[in-house]
Amino acid sequence: MGMKRANGTGSVYKKRNKNLRKPYYAVITTGYTSSGKAIRKTIGTFAKAKEAHEALAQFTTGVFINTDKIKFKDVWAMMVEEKKRVRASINTTFKMATTRLTPIWNMEIQHVKTAQLQSLFDAMTDLSTSSMKIIKSLLTSTFDVAMKNDYVQKNYAKLIILPKREETEPIHKSYSESDLRTLWSHTDNEIARLILVYIYTGLRPVELLHIKIEDVHLKERYMVGGVKTKAGINRQIPIAECIYPFVMEMYQKGAFSKSKLLGAGKETYWVRRKTDKLCKDLNITRHAAHDTRHTFITLAANYGMDDKILKLIVGHTFSNDITKCVYTHKNIKQGYVTTNS
Repeated sequence: MGMKRANGTGSVYKKRNKNLRKPYYAVITTGYTSSGKAIRKTIGTFAKAKEAHEALAQFTTGVFINTDKIKFKDVWAMMVEEKKRVRASINTTFKMATTRLTPIWNMEIQHVKTAQLQSLFDAMTDLSTSSMKIIKSLLTSTFDVAMKNDYVQKNYAKLIILPKREETEPIHKSYSESDLRTLWSHTDNEIARLILVYIYTGLRPVELLHIKIEDVHLKERYMVGGVKTKAGINRQIPIAECIYPFVMEMYQKGAFSKSKLLGAGKETYWVRRKTDKLCKDLNITRHAAHDTRHTFITLAANYGMDDKILKLIVGHTFSNDITKCVYTHKNIKQGYVTTNS
C-alpha cells in the first residue's frame, strides 16, 4: 500500500505478505511511456517508513546515495581518483593490492568489517611486512573516503593487525664487485648493457621504460623522468660517462619503451624476466629487478655522494631516511667502477 506524498517527490510503499528485513520501498518516477504510464525506479529499501521518506527527501535535493548498494570496489575507485587529484602516482602497487582484495571486491562496503579484512592479511603469508603495510594504507584511505561520504561510520582498516614475520634475509641486495666485473666484461650482451644503465642511473625498473626521447639530453649528460612520488616525478638523472654509449644507442634507436627495447610484455614482470635470464646466462648471483637501484644508492653512499644530491637523483624526499635505512647495503664491499656524473 502506498504512502501519500506531494506530487513529484516520489512515493513510499510497503511490500506485504513477505518477511523482509527492509520492506519499505522508496520509489521515484523517472518518466512516462508513450501511453502515459509512469516509469518508476526504486532508489532503496528500508526497515522503517520514516527512513524511506527521509531518503526521498534527500534524493529530491540531489544528495541521496543508496549506501546499501555501494560496493567496496566502487569506493576503491573513488579513492584512486582522489589520489590522482593530489597527483599521487597510480602504479603497480595498486594492482598488486587489488589482487589481494578479491574476496571483498564485490561486497557492499557497509558489510566489510574488521573480521573480513583481518582474514585477508592472515592469508598473506607470502608477502613482506612492507607490502602488507602498503595494502593496509590503501585500505585505510578507502575507508576514509567511505566515511567522508557517510557510507560507513568507522574505519575498520585501522584495526587490522599485521601478522608477524620471522626475520629473513633482505629481499634486495646490491650487485657485488664480482657481479659488476662480470657485467662489464659482457657488454656485448644487450641485457647486460640495459642492467648497467639501471645500475648507474638508480632508476626504478619501470621508470626507464617511461622516459621520452625528448627528455634525454645527451650533450648535457642528463635525462628527465621518474614516477611514484612527488619527489620522484620529473627529476633530473645524470648520465654517467661509463654508460653514455649505451644510453646513446637507445636514443638513436628511439628505444626507451619495453616494446622497443627487448620485446613486449607486462611492465611488472618484464625487467624481472630479463634480469633472471641474464644472471643465469652469466652464472652470477640471482638478483631482483629492483637490486640495480639498491646498487646505485649503495655505490653513491660508499663513494661519499652528498646525501641531498643522492635523494634528488633517486627521487626520495628529504623528510625521511629511506635512502639510508632501506637501500644502502654497507656490508657489501663495492668497488671497481667510477662514474663521472
